[in-house]
Amino acid sequence: MGKMWKWLAIAALVALVAVGAGLGVSLAKTSGYLADTRVNLATTQANLTSAQATLASTQANLTSTQNDLKNTQSTLASTQSQLKTTQDTLTTTSNNLKATQDKLTATQNQLTSTQGQLAATSQQLADIQKVYPLKNFPDLNALKAWLAKQTIVTFSFQNTFALQEAAAKDGWLISAGIWWNAAAGEHYSGNTAILANGDCYMFYCDDHTLYFEVNIYD
Repeated sequence: MGKMWKWLAIAALVALVAVGAGLGVSLAKTSGYLADTRVNLATTQANLTSAQATLASTQANLTSTQNDLKNTQSTLASTQSQLKTTQDTLTTTSNNLKATQDKLTATQNQLTSTQGQLAATSQQLADIQKVYPLKNFPDLNALKAWLAKQTIVTFSFQNTFALQEAAAKDGWLISAGIWWNAAAGEHYSGNTAILANGDCYMFYCDDHTLYFEVNIYD
């Protein structure tokens, strides 16, 4: 009976030793796992710190980029405003240029017209200078020859003065007059030419017969 309890005690002791050994192994494994976990945690924290630093840098870069974008947008708005101002100025300049060109064209047209008028006036002046001052006919034959070329053959007060104008255009001096004929009870009109020697002849526009009147030098 005593031997049996002895063996039971030994068996119990062995069992306790086995259990203790198992617990030791489990504790060792747990300690290993804990150490690994701490390493992983430290690595994770280091990674987190690096990620936070990267995030802070990225946020700083983003802020800088946003500021650059804002500055660029401001510069773009200013440039667009300047461009609009330049375009408005260009439009105004173009309009002014067109107005100036129109004025220049009008001035050139006026100049051309004035030059034409000047040429015509110069020609008229040259024509006048050819015949003025008006001259008396040198002799009776010259007066007759001139009258023979005239085409006015109808009597009228108007034609009397037309004959005087025709003579002036040719450079000759004749007078035109209207007088009252008391005997006939009506007005007459006629022309008078003085020759170089002073002889004065009267004639009518429809009848070129010459009537000696007087010598102005007698």
